[in-house]
Amino acid sequence: MQSRLSTIFFSLGIAILIGWLFYIGRDLILPIITAIIMVQIFYAAQAAIGRLPGFEKFPRWVLNLFLITLILGIVYAISMLLILNLETLGPSLPQYEANLESLFNQWFAPPLALLL
Repeated sequence: MQSRLSTIFFSLGIAILIGWLFYIGRDLILPIITAIIMVQIFYAAQAAIGRLPGFEKFPRWVLNLFLITLILGIVYAISMLLILNLETLGPSLPQYEANLESLFNQWFAPPLALLL
């Protein structure tokens, strides 16, 4: 019984310590985990492109160059869409602010205003 209780206690302590280390080291661990995930996606995409008809004869560096160009093009297109949407949203922000203020005043009216 003593051995089982100490095993549970030490396991709980180690789990808390690992969680604390992940919390403290999140600024270092998060970029590493993100990079590992991106490398896995890159390798999967490279294998998928290599199986396409006509691409199986190309060397690996050509497939890598094609894939990097494709990824950068997608990132560029998404960033341009985001910039365009933010530019069109900017001039209408005062109207949204006025609408939100009126809704807030309707929902959370002071009690004295309701009595008058």
